Amino acid sequence: MAIDLDTLVVLEDLTIGADEVSLLGELFPESFYVVGTEGNYLTTMNNLDLFHRVLEMIDKDTNLDAAEFREEVTAMLEDADPLSQEEYDEAAESEGGDLDEDYEDEDEEDLDR
Repeated sequence: MAIDLDTLVVLEDLTIGADEVSLLGELFPESFYVVGTEGNYLTTMNNLDLFHRVLEMIDKDTNLDAAEFREEVTAMLEDADPLSQEEYDEAAESEGGDLDEDYEDEDEEDLDR
């Protein structure tokens, strides 16, 4: 399945704990997101919703290494849309131009409103 670049949204990674560990790197598989041309993380709306549901489960006392917590996250991620960095890169090359430029233009338009 080819990636439809127009359906991807920006996913803001969070750092957690005193060591400032990446939440994406800690809990989510690489197939959950792709890295955009500007180095930002992109994913589908479905995956963004799953990401926020996991965030809601985490509080200051949550042990991210706890087996029960990991199992619950893994079960939730079974509904995630699979993304391939390789497919994204190929789609970006075939589209030409800067894909993140469109996102930046949308931000500027929102500010103008």
